[in-house]
Amino acid sequence: MGKSLEIHEVVRALACYLRLNPHASDTTEGIRLWWFDMESEVPMDLLLPALAWMVEHRIVEPVAALDGHLRYRRTASDLQIDALLQGHPGA
Repeated sequence: MGKSLEIHEVVRALACYLRLNPHASDTTEGIRLWWFDMESEVPMDLLLPALAWMVEHRIVEPVAALDGHLRYRRTASDLQIDALLQGHPGA
């Protein structure tokens, strides 16, 4: 499986999580530990580009917390998340 396909799968999993948990916000490590099912161990070399893609497409935004860590939170509407999940990320 190619890395770009794997990143797409991570984006899709994150989008599913955010659709069900629209107010979720966490650091990359928290996302890696809590936003995926227990059987999935998503390495940072897939998570970081997936989050970067989602930031670029305005699905999530990074927010600097007072402790200096970046936390990612959803900015996309339900319609945008649904379009992404249906394979239409630009809708």
